[in-house]
Amino acid sequence: MKNAWFAVCVAALGFAGCEATFVEPDPARDQRNIVLRHFYYFKGDLIDTNKVFALDGSGTQIRFKNIEMAMGFYHFENHLGDTIYPVKGDTTEFSVTSTSSLYDAFTRIYELPSGTYSGRHWWRIGLDSAQNAVPTTSWSPESPMNRLVRPNGGYNAVVIEGWWKSPTDTTQDKPYKPFKYTISSAAFNELLEYQSQFTVRKGRDVNVNIVFKANLLLENVDPALVDQIDIDPSNPLFYPLLPSFRLNLLKAYQIQL
Repeated sequence: MKNAWFAVCVAALGFAGCEATFVEPDPARDQRNIVLRHFYYFKGDLIDTNKVFALDGSGTQIRFKNIEMAMGFYHFENHLGDTIYPVKGDTTEFSVTSTSSLYDAFTRIYELPSGTYSGRHWWRIGLDSAQNAVPTTSWSPESPMNRLVRPNGGYNAVVIEGWWKSPTDTTQDKPYKPFKYTISSAAFNELLEYQSQFTVRKGRDVNVNIVFKANLLLENVDPALVDQIDIDPSNPLFYPLLPSFRLNLLKAYQIQL
């Protein structure tokens, strides 16, 4: 009987084949339970790739393809100011990652053991010099760091890209001319903090909510005037813009208390 079943299967391969059902194992849950939940807005609207926004003043119309920031470090300090996890300055226990308006805005950044905590979360936008020197071929294909690679090595801390068009341009309905603004990790890395009391339970996340207001990031910036900006110490044309971009970014990055 067993041989007869096998013969039927072989005979059927040329037609529909014998089907078997395989149950895929559930993927392992990411154990990092500190989650930075970024919500990307332009004024009062959540950003997606189809929405069209207008800049104040010029009326230049824009659409966002992606806003992405490297997440380069996390540690937690207790109410006495002592670093509990990980050892301060030790990046070996931390996997660099990113937050992205297009790919993944909820960033699992670190795993804290179960317990009750009172103190400050610290994390960094951008990479330190050691992280920035990691060969760009080191990452798995699915790593978000591949999107932050710079052409000549190193990584961007911030990438803003999308499309724009003049309000008087009637050739297309939506913005279609590309723009891209980048800030390298060699130019920018910024520690941010959030004070909190919370309890970590097994299988539960601790969420830190951040509203990112892209309209504040683009204050005094217009793709119709300059559609490509790369802020890096090696670029004397745009590097002087770093203080303005830094102020804009810190205004845009609003941690919800």
